[in-house]
Amino acid sequence: MKRTLTLITALSLGAASTAFAEEPTPDAQPATEARTTIDRAQFAVFFEASAIIPLYAANFEYQLPLQFVVRATGSLLAIGDESDYGFLAISAGKFFFDGDHHLETSVSVGRTFSRGDDDNLYSGFVGYRYQAPDGGLLLRSGIQMLVASGDEDVDANFLPSLSVGYAF
Repeated sequence: MKRTLTLITALSLGAASTAFAEEPTPDAQPATEARTTIDRAQFAVFFEASAIIPLYAANFEYQLPLQFVVRATGSLLAIGDESDYGFLAISAGKFFFDGDHHLETSVSVGRTFSRGDDDNLYSGFVGYRYQAPDGGLLLRSGIQMLVASGDEDVDANFLPSLSVGYAF
C-alpha cells in the first residue's frame, strides 16, 4: 500500500509540474526571478476542514523560494466515539503559477494519537490556492487522499478539503 501511495503521489506531482508549466512571454521577467524576491510572503497560518468527517487541523507553513512550502499540521479533536484524538504531520509541497491563483500539490507524513491504537498517517493534496504574492488572505480547496495504517489494517479515504488563513 505504501508503494502504491508513493507511486500515485510521485506521478501526480510530476504530471502537475509538466502539465501546468508556464510558457515565458517576451516582455515578462523570468519566473524564477519573480518568485524569489524579498517582498513575497514567507509564512502562512491556516485552518483546514474536511466536509465528510469532522476533521479539522491548524497549519503553520514556511514558504521557500520557487513556491516550495514546508508545513507543520496538528489537531487535538474528538472524532466519533473516541474521547481523545489528535494527529501531528509534516508536509512538503509546491504551488504553481505567479500571481494570486495557484495549483497546489503536497504530501504529508504523520502520526495519529488516540486512546485506542496509534496509526501512521500519509496524505497527498491536489487543489486550488488563492494567495497574493505579498501575503494576505489565503484560501485553499481541493482533494486530499488520507491513508492511516495501523498494526492490523489500512484505511484510505479521498476527502474534500477547505482551508482559510493568512499569509505574511
